Amino acid sequence: MGQYLPEINGNLDNIVQDVKCDYDKYCKFAHLATFPDMAQEPVIELDSSGLINYMNKAARNILPEFKAGQAYNEDHPFFKGLSNIIDGLKNNSHNSTNRKLALNNIPFKQNIFYVPELDTVRIVTYDLTEEKQMLESAKENLERFQTLFNGIQDAIFVINPIPDLLNGRIIEVNDAASEMLNYSRFEFLQLKTEDLFSPTIPDFPYFQIKKR
Repeated sequence: MGQYLPEINGNLDNIVQDVKCDYDKYCKFAHLATFPDMAQEPVIELDSSGLINYMNKAARNILPEFKAGQAYNEDHPFFKGLSNIIDGLKNNSHNSTNRKLALNNIPFKQNIFYVPELDTVRIVTYDLTEEKQMLESAKENLERFQTLFNGIQDAIFVINPIPDLLNGRIIEVNDAASEMLNYSRFEFLQLKTEDLFSPTIPDFPYFQIKKR
């Protein structure tokens, strides 16, 4: 048996190197795998049979009733209509789409990707609560501005002075302007400034309103 020891020792060196190489690769993969798990957005991967391959921590938090290795359920609002979407992606040159949905009264946007090389589907979900609040706040501010704008008794014109003040466009007027000059808001917005105003000489850039 002694005559085989040198050969065994040589092979052991190779085996150790192979194991170390495999371990290094495993460590790299394990390191990369932490990135989606640390993401704040829920990330899910499904295989072609409808089983959940992967759920990151955020996905597990919003879908505690599901886990990797389990089939997704289209009765659940998170997965509703997903099979039709996946079929559409498989038969389309575009391998991604998005949609909005609500889960426990929280608005979400799903970005859905089909990966043909792996025949898998990846879903990245974004919480739209903050965006919805910003839109609602902007709407409230606009309504507040419109109330103040139309409550002023003087005629107000908002003009886009391009290419210049005389040839600009009227982009907004208040209610007082419509009442004073007998133009509807729609009619005002079809006009250029030169259609309605003429410069007073020598008081330019003050303007005199042309009579209708």
